Order: sequence, then structure tokens, then C-alpha cells
Amino acid sequence: MVSLILVVFDSLAIKSAFADSDALKTIGKSPLNAASIAAGIVAGTPIAIVRKTGRQYMGCVKEFKKDSNTYKFWGAVYSAPVAVTAGLIKGAIYGPKNALHYSVDKPFSKDAFSLGDLEENMPAKPGTKTNLNSNPDKPETQPWGTPR
Repeated sequence: MVSLILVVFDSLAIKSAFADSDALKTIGKSPLNAASIAAGIVAGTPIAIVRKTGRQYMGCVKEFKKDSNTYKFWGAVYSAPVAVTAGLIKGAIYGPKNALHYSVDKPFSKDAFSLGDLEENMPAKPGTKTNLNSNPDKPETQPWGTPR
């Protein structure tokens, strides 16, 4: 009986502590976000692999567009294994990355399943610095010290 009273008292104390903060809302969304991340990784990674493979292949084939037909043919033939390898690697990276990045803000959205834009540079969240080495007083320099 005493343990039941302690459990009820503790739950009331926890609810009153979180009453005026957004932490309770965040805790309530955690299972939804976790399910979205898991589903996004399982379903979104193969989608990202296929999409990245196609984009890699088209990018490789475009390299030969000004060459003769012989180079175009052999370029298309030899671009396939390169595109498959690069697509597997990049898709295996971007699938979970999209699931983790987009499931927090928009669970089960098309971006969480790698169906949106697969841009290499995801949009930065507001308030974050994109270039940590920038100094407005000094010009940016290359590693060997000459200005750009």
C-alpha cells in the first residue's frame, strides 16, 4: 500500500515538474520519432541506394557526352559498375542520415524515407554556423596561406 502511494506521489511530482515545459511533449513524441527513424532506415536506405545509383550513372555517362560514339558506348558500359559501387556507398550513408535528420521534425514524411531531395548538403538548422573557421576581420585563405 505504501509503495502504491509513493508511485502515485512520484508521478504527480513528475507531472507538475514538467507541466510548464516542452519536455513532456517531447517525451510523448519519442516513441513516434523512434518508430519513424526505424522505418526510415529500413525502407529509406534501399530507396536511397537505388536513387543514388541512378544519379551516379547519369553523372558518369554525362562525362562522355562530347566524345565520339565509341567512347560514349564504352563509357556507358564501364560507368555501370562504378555507379553501382558509388550508389551503394552513398545510399547506405544518406538513407540512415535522412531518417535520423528528418524523423525528429517531421516523422514519417517523404524526406525521412529518402523520397524527397537527396542533396549532399542538408539545410542547416537556424542558429547554427555553417563555416566555423570564418573570421570577418581576416580574408579566407587556402591551406598554404594565399588568399582565395
